[in-house]
Amino acid sequence: MIAALALAQMTLAFGWLDYCARTQDASCRVEQVTASDLDHINHVVTRAIAPAPDPSPFDRWEVMPRTGDCEDQVISKRAVLLALGVPASAMRIELG
Repeated sequence: MIAALALAQMTLAFGWLDYCARTQDASCRVEQVTASDLDHINHVVTRAIAPAPDPSPFDRWEVMPRTGDCEDQVISKRAVLLALGVPASAMRIELG
C-alpha cells in the first residue's frame, strides 16, 4: 500500500468518517484503508500541489497538477483512493 501511495502522491472528507461512525451505511465498509492511511494521503497530496488559483476564468480540475486549488487537491486524493481499490460509492465530494 505504501508503494501505491508514493507512486500516486490524496482530503477524503473527515465528515465522511464522522458519518460512517454514526451510521450503518454499507458504503462505509472499506477495510483496506485505515484512518492513518487517509491522514497520510491527505498530507502527501496537500503538500504535493502548491496552492494557486486557476489562471483562467474557467475552473479546470486536474489530477495531481504541480499547482492547483482545493478542487484539484480533492480529485487528486480521490484518484489515489480509487487506485488503492476504494470503491467510488464509498467516497463523497461536497461542493460548497
